[in-house]
Amino acid sequence: MPTIEIAGAGPAGLTAAIVLARRGHRVRVFERSRGVGTRFNDDFQGIENWTSEADSLEELRALGVETTWWARPFVASELYDSSLRRAEVRASRPLFYCVRRGAADPNSLDNALRRQAESLGVEICFRRAAGADAVSIFAGGPAGRPTAVARGVTFELDRPAVSCTILSDATPSGYTYFLAAEGMATIGTVLVRSFNDSDVQLGEACATVERLYGFRVPACSRRWTGVARFSIPAPPVRQTALFAGEAAGFQDALLGFGIRIAMISGALAAIAVSEGGDYEKAWRARLLPQLKASRVNRAIYQHAGSTKKALWTLARSTTDGIALLRYLYAWNVVHKLAAPVCWLRA
Repeated sequence: MPTIEIAGAGPAGLTAAIVLARRGHRVRVFERSRGVGTRFNDDFQGIENWTSEADSLEELRALGVETTWWARPFVASELYDSSLRRAEVRASRPLFYCVRRGAADPNSLDNALRRQAESLGVEICFRRAAGADAVSIFAGGPAGRPTAVARGVTFELDRPAVSCTILSDATPSGYTYFLAAEGMATIGTVLVRSFNDSDVQLGEACATVERLYGFRVPACSRRWTGVARFSIPAPPVRQTALFAGEAAGFQDALLGFGIRIAMISGALAAIAVSEGGDYEKAWRARLLPQLKASRVNRAIYQHAGSTKKALWTLARSTTDGIALLRYLYAWNVVHKLAAPVCWLRA
């Protein structure tokens, strides 16, 4: 049996490797960095749990991925408008699962996926790059000019778990988020323009969170930078490889919850390689509706001045945060009517 080769040891590439290994294939992964998770600094990120009826972790387990990483479910989150008025969004099941990203924490998503892949016999070749013409699946992360830039800090913080998003005028097309759990915290600001002002905007984001929650961000906090690129490829099959994750442009264009999309795309690519199936048909059936909806959401959020106020009003009035988010990410009649105005490319 020939060895199936994959480029990229991020969530998409390692998920693909795990799914293939469980199906009895020999798998080799090429990773240009020195290890997994090197793009991150042990910051908190989230695996969203609203774009399908299935729980996100249950869906991954059904695809053959053991969810052994540290994950903290959040069933409530706070949303602040530009005037710092607070709305609480609650749900009957987790809105998202908070995870750690990076190389230092042994229970980070990245390290857990690496251990699982290697336990199944996957060979991971670090400091070795591979092009799309040399592998079966390409999951090498975002490339080209970034669509969004995230700047943040991670630090120790002894306080109860909290999740909040701030729709501040300081980040007119983006937002600020604050996550704290089990003695650690992350503050991040996401920008889709004015990247040169990222240091200033991160400082303002930290000051706002400090004022809202009554603490000081330590001077020794670890600072980090992340980039994202999102698009809807047509199709993500280039040269000889199937493209997965952010290499294919698969990302949540509104809020940046792209981990679930990346991992599912990796699994779908692996199944297509294993079974000789139609990857394009599979990802379009599972992922395209939410990708298109998130692109419309992004365009409205970025260009319609009253969107933040409307979003905050909806959050304050809803009794089910999952239902609200599912509506926002469903490819419904509102999105279809707005798509031509938003220059959507499906």
